[in-house]
Amino acid sequence: MQEDYGDFLRQHKYEVCGKDDVRTAKVRAFSVTHTDPREYVDKCQIRSDATVANIMLTLIHQIDAMLAKVMKAMEEQFIKEGGIKEAMSRTRRQHRGY
Repeated sequence: MQEDYGDFLRQHKYEVCGKDDVRTAKVRAFSVTHTDPREYVDKCQIRSDATVANIMLTLIHQIDAMLAKVMKAMEEQFIKEGGIKEAMSRTRRQHRGY
């Protein structure tokens, strides 16, 4: 998806907003408190195709960043506590009394 939006912008010679662009910052700030997809649909219907593509790119980057944080936390938890097999073995040993 990310590549599709980027390709669309480049093929039509539209500007790709960078991460430090004011418009990108506005989208990031909006996404913090607005989680209803209908709000985005309503806003995107009144904006240009280039603006919508840039909004989508920003949101995709936001999701990627959030997923990276979740995966890092899960990795740390796995290293610290082990996986499902270790948890099952630990529970089984506790149940058996050793």
